[in-house]
Amino acid sequence: CDAPPRFPSAELKEEHRGTASFPISSVVEYTCRPGYRRNPRVRSTFVCGMNSRWHGSEEMCIPRTCSHPAWPENGRFDTGELSGFPFGSVVNFTCNTG
Repeated sequence: CDAPPRFPSAELKEEHRGTASFPISSVVEYTCRPGYRRNPRVRSTFVCGMNSRWHGSEEMCIPRTCSHPAWPENGRFDTGELSGFPFGSVVNFTCNTG
């Protein structure tokens, strides 16, 4: 297999980086990038198959979510279009008049 696939949510463990080709049945492991957490339902590995293609799930890491921010005294906040609070979300706080 050629080098394993790259993902925005996960990166190859150090021991697999920089290798250009892998024998069939090779197993590589990924770790989640900041802002993501392990998906317990999916393995964090990819396997080089008999067809010289990598097999695994890119959903091994899922976005972290943050808790609901506390309501400010004498103010409010706007979440825009957000329905939750994924890692990196921005919340704008506004003070009440007076």
